[in-house]
Amino acid sequence: MVPRAVLDTNVWVSALLWKGNPHRILLVALDGEIKAITSTDILDEVERVLRLDKFNLDEEEIKGLLKVVYGASEIIDINENFKIKIRDEKDKIITDCALNGNADFVVSGDKDLLDLRLVEDVRIVNPKEFLDVLSR
Repeated sequence: MVPRAVLDTNVWVSALLWKGNPHRILLVALDGEIKAITSTDILDEVERVLRLDKFNLDEEEIKGLLKVVYGASEIIDINENFKIKIRDEKDKIITDCALNGNADFVVSGDKDLLDLRLVEDVRIVNPKEFLDVLSR
């Protein structure tokens, strides 16, 4: 069975802009070896971050990068908001997506999420840990 994983915004942005473990995860998703699960809230956040001045991306570059995310993802509807105790309420878009999308993993570099380690039966791991699991 193909693992289902929610990639946090920081993982998407890193995957799109640089090489490294997040980029490897993107390639695995594009190859269909994992199912990347996302929501419109996460997509909106990825777009907002890509538009930050520090990345100096023009409109065409942003559209191209978002097209990659759409092509690598299954976009799910958030039908239920779960009562997860989490330090940063903004991270609820990630946990809600994972639980609504029947994800096996959340992949993140966010300490607030990583400290949870588990939400119901969804494992929360960093990109390296995720790649290690996939290589087993």
